[in-house]
Amino acid sequence: MTEGGRVLQFPPSIAARPQDYGLFSRELSADELAGCFCFSDDDQRQIARRRRDANRLGFAVQLGTVRYLGLFLENPAEAPEQVVHWTAREIGVVPSTSLAGYGEGEARWDHQAEIRDAYGYRPFSTPAVEPDLVEWLRARAWVTAESHPALFARAGEFLIGRRILLPGWSTLWRLVGAARESADERGWEMLVATLTVEQRERLERLLRVAAGHRVTDLERLRMAPVEPTIKGLIASLERLRELRVLADGLAGLEALPHARLRVLMVAAERQRGGELADLRESRRLATLMAFAITAAERGQDDALEHFDRLHGDLLLRATAAGKRERLRDGAAIDDAGRTLAAACSVLLDDTSPEPLRQAVFAAVERERLTAAVNAIGRLTRSPGDRARELVTRSNIGVRRYLPLLLDTITFHATDAGEPVLEALTALTLSTGMRKLTPDVLPTRFVPRSWQRLVEPETGRIDRDAYTMCALEELRDGLRRRDVYVTPSERFADARSSLLSDSAWDASREDTCRALSLPADPDAFIEDSPAISTTPTSAPATGSHPSTRSTTSQPAGSCRSNGSTPCRSPPP
Repeated sequence: MTEGGRVLQFPPSIAARPQDYGLFSRELSADELAGCFCFSDDDQRQIARRRRDANRLGFAVQLGTVRYLGLFLENPAEAPEQVVHWTAREIGVVPSTSLAGYGEGEARWDHQAEIRDAYGYRPFSTPAVEPDLVEWLRARAWVTAESHPALFARAGEFLIGRRILLPGWSTLWRLVGAARESADERGWEMLVATLTVEQRERLERLLRVAAGHRVTDLERLRMAPVEPTIKGLIASLERLRELRVLADGLAGLEALPHARLRVLMVAAERQRGGELADLRESRRLATLMAFAITAAERGQDDALEHFDRLHGDLLLRATAAGKRERLRDGAAIDDAGRTLAAACSVLLDDTSPEPLRQAVFAAVERERLTAAVNAIGRLTRSPGDRARELVTRSNIGVRRYLPLLLDTITFHATDAGEPVLEALTALTLSTGMRKLTPDVLPTRFVPRSWQRLVEPETGRIDRDAYTMCALEELRDGLRRRDVYVTPSERFADARSSLLSDSAWDASREDTCRALSLPADPDAFIEDSPAISTTPTSAPATGSHPSTRSTTSQPAGSCRSNGSTPCRSPPP
């Protein structure tokens, strides 16, 4: 911790190496030295009260040590040479001054007591310190679901920021473990409490191997079809239907912090059925419940990803086929071009006899000229026009999955995507109708490039071209999020990522406690000049309280990444 109350990053590796706890286990960076071993005028006056250089240096080293480590070294002479030389330079003592005698004398204990009194450091045994830490740990563990070493490091920073001397490694490790276990139990019981007997049995069946299968239903449903074919898309849609039946009636994940939900999802995705079966009942059911609900959401995304890849591959193949057809038509284009060139040469020849039409038809037969004009009109289309025509020919395969797609997935749209949904609805309602007109199938979504194919004659709609055009626009709309589905991660309405009022109310208390922030932000903002007087620090209009830029440390402390010192709000 720095002189201004800033907490430098507590190394998580300390948790994995208890022998390094409370010691200088590595070389300090320049920022860390400047943060903890630079001394203010008040510090310098406290240090200058010692008469001998060794005592002044020892006092300063101990002051910087407790700021950095959160506790005192038993023997200050064990401080690294780098720290001693830096500190000697800061207080104007000869760098060669030795702490050997100081580390063995009684003055070090007196100096520790003075530092505790002057700077407000409290031992961990102080009443209310441990309960406050436990409450903070439980809130932090619930919201973040951090690993044991990571939460251990955050706990160290929490104590250092409050000028509380760190307890023994085993004590802090035990408290962190208890808080994580309490948070885990809270999450599991919260989910399991909502299950009925029928839902429990339905989830337990996921861990059984059904007849005719070699793996459990859980492992089978985790594997989404990946083949970018119509058969693969149909399999994805059927899997989605099965997942929805599994998740029917399950709810409660919205009350679970996102990080904690992610832990359950990772376990459900990676652990084998046998490993999950060996878990205690509440944890097993909570994990399966999280899988069932999120898999239904992801299954919908998987099916739409399949649809996107399928039509993307179809367009690429059609474009390539159009280019090949263009190459094959080269001879016919050359022949038609020569015929038209002969006719045009007559038109451009000033010596051509009158009337002109008779002169042209005398040079080029009428039937031959008509065929050449038709050939040029047919063969000189853009590659995009050729590709769209070829895509339209693939409509036979589309008929196999389109009804299932529209029946399985409910699409929603913004104003820009509404015409596409109108077209898909009209396609479903017009099934079996032979005479199709713009009154039956609305065409306001049809882009100019498709108009010739969709409406080859005024008032007549080609169903195959209309269907392929609608699916192409649906694919583009999903990519632009003009068309979206719910629930979803990849194809959701962008507005759905905003935290709802009910969700914020449910998590507000734990979130504020984990961030060491008051529930009422007004007083905090008024007491924080860096926030109240700086326009850029104010939240944007309509932003959620949880999106405000705040420190993850308590008032009077904050964390630094070791590169730029951070500024903490006043206590």
